[in-house]
Amino acid sequence: MKRKLFLVIITLLFIFNINCVKAETCDNADIERLKQLANMVDISYEWYYNDYYNYGSYDVNIYNITDELYIVDEDKNEYRYSDVNESGFIYDSANDGTTTYKVYSACCNKKLRSITVDLPKFNFYAYYDECERISGDELDVCDEWYSGDLDYNTFISKVEQYNNSEDNNERKNIFQKYYLHIIVVGVVILVLVTAFVILRRKRSVLK
Repeated sequence: MKRKLFLVIITLLFIFNINCVKAETCDNADIERLKQLANMVDISYEWYYNDYYNYGSYDVNIYNITDELYIVDEDKNEYRYSDVNESGFIYDSANDGTTTYKVYSACCNKKLRSITVDLPKFNFYAYYDECERISGDELDVCDEWYSGDLDYNTFISKVEQYNNSEDNNERKNIFQKYYLHIIVVGVVILVLVTAFVILRRKRSVLK
């Protein structure tokens, strides 16, 4: 009786051990199927900016994740099928720059795919008062997506240069537009002054 009980226990342990191993490993067929699922994972992003706090970040949406997959971001945060919201995607947030999401198998914890997302750099100076009446097409440092390195002093310097050159151009345009009128008025004034001087001299001679 003891021997039979021992054999039953050994058999159960053996079966349990096989199931555990099977749950922690994936054969080639499983890997190929899981890779196909991982290739269907899609990521979109949208810039969000809060005017009041002068703060912005990217809303990152991860689509098509199944219960056989999970995602790990660069901060080691894990996202699983249970994190999918009512809209059908997993929400994350990120700053500008390059960020990578790794897709793993939930069955055997094997990495199946890496998704690298390049998030454009946002130019916060575009929302400063100095750019209120200047578009990004007119001045690059007032463009929301200006990609160059920019500090505050350089930004102010470029805006001042633009404003000064704009004032000069306006003066030139006004002169070019009205220079004939200005010349005519100048000539008329000169003629009147000359006539007035001549008339006074004649009166002086007559006296």
